[in-house]
Amino acid sequence: MKKDNKRAFLRYPYSSSVMYTTLNYAVRTANEAETAARIVDLSDSGMRMLIHGATLVEGNMIRVRIQVSDIQASVPTLAEVIWTKKQNAKAYHAGLRFVV
Repeated sequence: MKKDNKRAFLRYPYSSSVMYTTLNYAVRTANEAETAARIVDLSDSGMRMLIHGATLVEGNMIRVRIQVSDIQASVPTLAEVIWTKKQNAKAYHAGLRFVV
């Protein structure tokens, strides 16, 4: 039986580098240095990224810089971690919802 897609926005395959930093709720500052990851797909409301050797927790807010490959620039945004799923011993996927 085919699973119905209940997403409000279509996902589009997209591969690009991304840098992210988890945020501290109390003072709204970054907790640590930026971590590299890879975008797997994008939609109008969020993205899925592949992360190696780091951990995100559902509900965390993160500051994200999406690299634009055609020009040497990055697009900053804020996102909430909606879900995580282990891919293998060292990597997992994270679903993010854009908040800005």
